[in-house]
Amino acid sequence: MRLSIPTPLALAWLFAAAAPMATAQVASFDFSEASQFSDNFKTVLLSNGTLSYSTTAGGRLEHTRSSSTTMAVWAYDTTPDATPTNLFGGSFEVEADFSLGANASSFGVYFGGEDRTSATSALALFNMNIAGGTGTSEQLRLFTGGSVSAGGSGTASAGNTVIPTETGYVTNTLYRLTLQVSYVSATSADVTLTVSDPYATGAALTPISVTGTLIGLTSPTEIAFRSYLPTAGTNVIDNIVITAIPEPATAAMLGGLIVLGIAAWRRRARRRGGW
Repeated sequence: MRLSIPTPLALAWLFAAAAPMATAQVASFDFSEASQFSDNFKTVLLSNGTLSYSTTAGGRLEHTRSSSTTMAVWAYDTTPDATPTNLFGGSFEVEADFSLGANASSFGVYFGGEDRTSATSALALFNMNIAGGTGTSEQLRLFTGGSVSAGGSGTASAGNTVIPTETGYVTNTLYRLTLQVSYVSATSADVTLTVSDPYATGAALTPISVTGTLIGLTSPTEIAFRSYLPTAGTNVIDNIVITAIPEPATAAMLGGLIVLGIAAWRRRARRRGGW
């Protein structure tokens, strides 16, 4: 039986449709081994607490307060040292599971900075019940002018602070943070920060998010994580995934090269008496 092979034109259509959706995963860490943290992240700041690997629940990171307000910042760096190594020059997505151990605690992601020491980084931040006490008042904010080395948040970008109507997010419960960054120029990016409830045993909470266009950024940039605890408790971080997203033009070009290769292969097959 003779096989029916799609024509180069049909293949070109298929690749053109699929190319913009193509992604290339950079790194995924489930922290099943302690070396996943020690070999791939650099602790940049740690004050009044501990940031350590725990074997609990198959492996995770734990940031625990010791005596007073504590903050931890760690950068994605596969050669953990003072020099940033893993830089992202285009659009990317960061996912991380987390739980916050106290009211008014927070977890977020730095990006878009010139380096670790200058106050040029953006920070996408989720605050758990900023009001403290027994009430619930979550807040998502996008900052610019933050400092990775000092743990500074910078200045909240105008219009990019959201207090959502969903008030079910509580302490000591595992949620997921998703940060999507799409550079529209060398110094600005469209940013969306979302917190969701994928591990709910019953009905999941409504995802909450904030979106904005941030300016004054740098590309390529390093990615770092920030955990904050004002009172006694432990913040948990797990399942960090960082994904680089090819620009549509790049993905389309790759698809076109594949199609050209298939067409050339088919011509050679015909000359050999094939289909």
